[in-house]
Amino acid sequence: MADASAKRRRRFDELPWSTVVRVAVCVGLLSIGAFLAVAALAPRLLGWNGTTVVSGSMEPKISVGDIALTSPIDPDELVAGQVISFEDPAGFSKEPILHRIVEVNDDGTFTTKGDANADADSTPVPPENVIGIGRILTPGIGKPVVWLHDGDLFAFGLFAAVSAVLIRGAVPLPIGLGRPGTRMRRAAEIATATIVILVGGYLVFLRGTGSGNADFTAGTDTGSTWAAGTWEEPAAACRVRWSLGGPTQAGGTITVYNDSDTRAEPLWELRWTFTEDQVASLSPNGGTISQDGRSVVYNAADWMGPINAAGSNVIQTVTVKSVGGFAADTPADFALNGTPCAII
Repeated sequence: MADASAKRRRRFDELPWSTVVRVAVCVGLLSIGAFLAVAALAPRLLGWNGTTVVSGSMEPKISVGDIALTSPIDPDELVAGQVISFEDPAGFSKEPILHRIVEVNDDGTFTTKGDANADADSTPVPPENVIGIGRILTPGIGKPVVWLHDGDLFAFGLFAAVSAVLIRGAVPLPIGLGRPGTRMRRAAEIATATIVILVGGYLVFLRGTGSGNADFTAGTDTGSTWAAGTWEEPAAACRVRWSLGGPTQAGGTITVYNDSDTRAEPLWELRWTFTEDQVASLSPNGGTISQDGRSVVYNAADWMGPINAAGSNVIQTVTVKSVGGFAADTPADFALNGTPCAII
């Protein structure tokens, strides 16, 4: 036993400096990742909640990919300036929202706002919707979850490859060292460790902490100003071009222009109201659509991505039918993520 231990020590002592440096760097980087992961998950043992931020309306303080940890708090203790996690009172988001309190209202509700948003959220947050107050922010550790959430398989694949390289680099001995029968076994062990870490990390961060939006609840600019004796309405934050043709069955495109300074995140929502008996439907993988009478709610597909600030996106998969021959008629109104849009 002593001879075997001495042989192992001698073998490690004889490693070249290049191998020692490589192992030290890889172990150091993996240790940083492990520390951040523990920092993001350990407080859950105390009953705290974790949210992987998947949108950027709290920039620059809270960024996409950060994990925000919140602890329960009595809503009566909350004051303006604190960041809270809450259930969307407007009902647009199924995920928790992370925004800052800008005002505590007389009725006990909270007016909230994203730091990067021009306007406060239009729907006050009732006390019962408050999940917790922000306590700890772990930067960037949830990026892989965001890449999967957004369908960015290239970025996630690159992350997986880098992880595999780091895990391999942390092994001091070359794979080729030893008998031929042991080389494939060592390579398989490293590959298995990589897969276990990635899959386990994904399940822990996605299922254990969840994903949430630092995004609009239903942000609108409802203010108006008097100027030169006339009533001036604020400029619309978005525009919609309805380009469908056909009397009883219309096909074409719907182009959405984002004129605000904040991008509409993936899975953005467009609402409109038909004027007659139109019924809308979608081709497969074109998103989701629901209709209640003349009111229609469309949610973009993952592959369509966001609508960047001052950018646009095109819905190409909508078909509208009408018994009365009004299929192509332009709807009465549109709203992007709750914000009214101009019709062009």
